[in-house]
Amino acid sequence: MPAADHGTRHRTGRIHAGRGRRPAPIGPGYCLQPQGPAAAKPYVLLLGALRRASKVALATSAWHGRERLGPLRVRGEVIALDALLRPDEIRDPAPAAPAPARPRPGRTG
Repeated sequence: MPAADHGTRHRTGRIHAGRGRRPAPIGPGYCLQPQGPAAAKPYVLLLGALRRASKVALATSAWHGRERLGPLRVRGEVIALDALLRPDEIRDPAPAAPAPARPRPGRTG
């Protein structure tokens, strides 16, 4: 599949919403809206289909020159896109961990 153009979305698959799947690292979320009258009908159809089927659609999108994969979810009356993080975007939490606590000499707890 060719790379998506700036701001375009392509639905690539569907999974059941809320199943016990291993969580993926999710980045920022975006609320989507149709751009113009021609996009309103497909948007409403996708919104209704996702709601009726209790499904999450997997889509690719391109923002800031980088293609991403992410789930399209129904949130209220809008479709939300959550960007999945790539391994190089996830920081190692070890440097942020606090140092182990050591008891001070002469004090008892």
